[in-house]
Amino acid sequence: SRDGVSPFYEVGTNNYGELNEWNHFSFTVNGSDLSLYINGELVDSDEEQSGHNSVYDLSQMGTHGRTNPPNTSFFNGSIDNFSFWSSTLTQEQIQANMNTPLSGDESGLVGYWNFNDGEGSTLTDLSGNGNHGTIYGATWSTDNPESSVINVPDDYATIQAAINAASNRDTVKVASGTYIEIIDLSGKSIILI
Repeated sequence: SRDGVSPFYEVGTNNYGELNEWNHFSFTVNGSDLSLYINGELVDSDEEQSGHNSVYDLSQMGTHGRTNPPNTSFFNGSIDNFSFWSSTLTQEQIQANMNTPLSGDESGLVGYWNFNDGEGSTLTDLSGNGNHGTIYGATWSTDNPESSVINVPDDYATIQAAINAASNRDTVKVASGTYIEIIDLSGKSIILI
């Protein structure tokens, strides 16, 4: 965090999770307290001394710093399921959400991108807040985490919400009952039963 003028304060670690495995990273700010969680475990925390500014008009995922040219420090890896919140998540909330796709209507959710668009240059915000992103210089991958089964209505109340949360190769299993909705698979390679 930084306010554009003050020194940079950071939290960090030398343990970045497992190499060649999907890892979950969470960074939280609660007042002046900064915390970094990896795979649901707190790995570092610090107190910011200079204050932080939340009004940057442009943000970039997968890069170090803002758009101050030339910005050549990019993340070399894969990103999936990225979210911003207006409230500070607790460690318990982080652990509860890290292996389950979000529905998009969670309280305090500002933006949620599951990177399942699969093509094009638009990254769709699934929070309903319209914070869509633009993909620059990246390629879409089908190397998703292990496939999972999403149950309707246990995990998601509607079939469409479950489809929206699904990744390629996932199964959306719908319990018997009456569902009145129009569904759009959005070109996803999923199993719907």
